[in-house]
Amino acid sequence: MVTAKKFTYRLSITVILLYFFTAGAFAQTTKTASNNSASDTIPPLIYNFSPSQRGGLFLNDSAKFEFIYDPDSGKYILYEKIGDYLIKHPTVMSEEEYRNYRLERDMTEYFKNKTIAIDGKQKGSKDAQKNLLPTYYVNSDFFESIFGGNTIEVNPQGSILIRTGIIYQKVDNPQLSERNRKSTTFDFNQEISASLNAKIGKRLQVSANFDTQSTFNFQNQVKIEYTPTEDDIIRKIEVGNVSMPSRNTLITGVQNLFGAKTELQFGRTTVTGIFSQQRSQSRMVQAEGGSLINEFEFRASEYDVNRHYFMAHYFRDNYDAALENFPLINSPVNITRIEIWVTNRNSTTQNTRNIVALTDLGENNPANIGPANVIPVPGAKDPSNDANNLKDLRTADGPIRDIATVPSALAPYNMQQGRDYTILENARKLVQGVDFTFNAQLGFITLNKRLVDSDVLAIAFEYTDGTNVYQVGEL
Repeated sequence: MVTAKKFTYRLSITVILLYFFTAGAFAQTTKTASNNSASDTIPPLIYNFSPSQRGGLFLNDSAKFEFIYDPDSGKYILYEKIGDYLIKHPTVMSEEEYRNYRLERDMTEYFKNKTIAIDGKQKGSKDAQKNLLPTYYVNSDFFESIFGGNTIEVNPQGSILIRTGIIYQKVDNPQLSERNRKSTTFDFNQEISASLNAKIGKRLQVSANFDTQSTFNFQNQVKIEYTPTEDDIIRKIEVGNVSMPSRNTLITGVQNLFGAKTELQFGRTTVTGIFSQQRSQSRMVQAEGGSLINEFEFRASEYDVNRHYFMAHYFRDNYDAALENFPLINSPVNITRIEIWVTNRNSTTQNTRNIVALTDLGENNPANIGPANVIPVPGAKDPSNDANNLKDLRTADGPIRDIATVPSALAPYNMQQGRDYTILENARKLVQGVDFTFNAQLGFITLNKRLVDSDVLAIAFEYTDGTNVYQVGEL
């Protein structure tokens, strides 16, 4: 019974204490909340933080290490402080221990900075990535006397993009051989953008820029600059991409030079010498009415190729004479009918037929006839089907009417296929006004679509000179 009473007493005290503690805490909280709601003097926060926001707070290490050398004992004493307060007991080191400690600490700090730079997630990592290479030191008095220091700093930057692939193409064209219908090519492309900034000592600087996608060659620059002290006669030496500015209005300066440049000073006299190659040019631009006027010259064949053709050498030889009194055209020729046949690359089934195209057909001038055994007919009209001995082929049942016997029919003329003639099966006929236009007096055609190098173009036409009607080819 005594034990039971004692247990009951202790339990009552515990319950009462917990009750008063909870009530006191509740009362204090309620009072504080009421006071805060009555007068809240806390200003709004400058930064509006979200409850779901996550981030890091980067703090610098506030601990500082201080070494003091004791000349009496020849020892190094290490103090670790935060502000003016010591946080650890001083450490006494000998000269050898101090040297090993500094080496180990410098190596740790060096690799720590490189790791932060590669990681790229901590503060200052972007600036550290610009200097991943270490600084090199040269232990030479001669090197230091020339370059003004014994350090070498190299900072390369850039990117390399390489794209590779395979292009396989298959064309189901019955006019091509089985071997030429399939083609496989290797596609390789690379893009390089790199820059290099190096500093040797305090006097020599090297800079280089290279970009394969640059618009102009002068954007890729290489420059070596050597700057001695102020007391030397040689003030500066530059090699690579240099410039020669001039403050004189009579002699204009030159930019974008490649060579060597030096500046010398003799007392108050300054001499600048340069030996280089000019990579730029000056041009005068004239503006009128808010637009620039620029003269240029080029050939029509270089501007629009594989679209304009003369029908015969006769029209080409007399083209300039016919336009002497332009806009009046001095030409007795008037083309009345024309047919043009080309390689059928669209697999068209309408307006198609097999043809034989002859290079020297209708030519009477020996200077315009190729190496084949084609003999002009004296006194015949040029151009016409009767202009040379190829007229003998135009018989109703001759061997040239059959594709299989064309080579044997042209063998007596010593003709070579691809040079003097060509056989085109399933040729496509062009539509006038849709596929081409022509000049009836000057004798040339203009295609609305360019031909590729392997296409065949054959023309047959009929014209009159005011008295007679002549024909070249068969219509």
